[in-house]
Amino acid sequence: MPLNRKLRIFLNYALGLVIFAWVSYMIYRSILHQPHLGERWRDIRNSLVWPRSGLLLATIGLMLVNWGIEARKWQLVVRQLEPISFRRAYYSVLTGVSISLNTPNRVGEYGGRILYLQPANRLRGISLNMVTSVSQLIVTMVMGIAGLCYLLTVFTTGMLGSHGLTPFWMHVILYGGTAFCTVTIVLYFRLSWLVRILESIPGMQRLKPYINVLDHYEWPLLARMLLLSAVRFVVFVTQYILMFRLLHVEVTWVQGFWAVSVLMLILALIPTIAIAELPIRLEASKAFLNLFSPNDLGIDAASFGIWIINLIIPALLGSLLILGIKIIKE
Repeated sequence: MPLNRKLRIFLNYALGLVIFAWVSYMIYRSILHQPHLGERWRDIRNSLVWPRSGLLLATIGLMLVNWGIEARKWQLVVRQLEPISFRRAYYSVLTGVSISLNTPNRVGEYGGRILYLQPANRLRGISLNMVTSVSQLIVTMVMGIAGLCYLLTVFTTGMLGSHGLTPFWMHVILYGGTAFCTVTIVLYFRLSWLVRILESIPGMQRLKPYINVLDHYEWPLLARMLLLSAVRFVVFVTQYILMFRLLHVEVTWVQGFWAVSVLMLILALIPTIAIAELPIRLEASKAFLNLFSPNDLGIDAASFGIWIINLIIPALLGSLLILGIKIIKE
């Protein structure tokens, strides 16, 4: 029986307000409970003198580019199911960031994005979001593996060990990551194989109508998704390096690029909840950046700044957008 129109309007507003309040509270609580919060803010504030403050403005501007590239990926992958405008794709990506904050490895992102699709297409949309996520994961793993090779080539076992890095485990991640990445790339360009594998699993047959949409994606589009993911990765690393420059972390572009690439690989491999990942991000950042710079406070402040700019600000924007979504439609 269809919902009464007035009840549907009320539920949409009520759900939007509840999600907005929940996300806002979690962001507030997470920021408030960060250790050494005052020191990090003070370090960032002390660096905000012109022209150095232009580096922060550039980092914020690249955040818009970063999520804009992701929105373009989502627009491209979903258009065979339901054409959407770039603006709508951008809104859906920001909403996904907002809802993903308190979910393991940001799986809530799927639920946020599909809210902008027609109800009949939402479950299929979850399968499509896997394409954008896997394309980004492949790029992150390839660049992270290359970064590990760089570190293992430039530094001796003793130098790595003196900074708390274990060459044995770095090699394990290197070889294990290479094997996993190879399999992922093969399945990515042969999505039909993945569909057949899933269909062969007992109990998965009922998902066939929702995953068959993956059969329609050919390698030119998949390659384009990888290219956009690579550009987005470069944008993200550039943000980090700009923050290093702002906060007097003396690393070259080459050193910063490969250290951050390894950092991104580690964060991708460790199961975390986005809003609670900052301590892990900070420790991992210092572990790899200390190889080039002893400025712990600057490294901490840079990682904290990137977390605020790339995650918290978009999540706040996404939580506001939730207020205008018709979560329940006819």
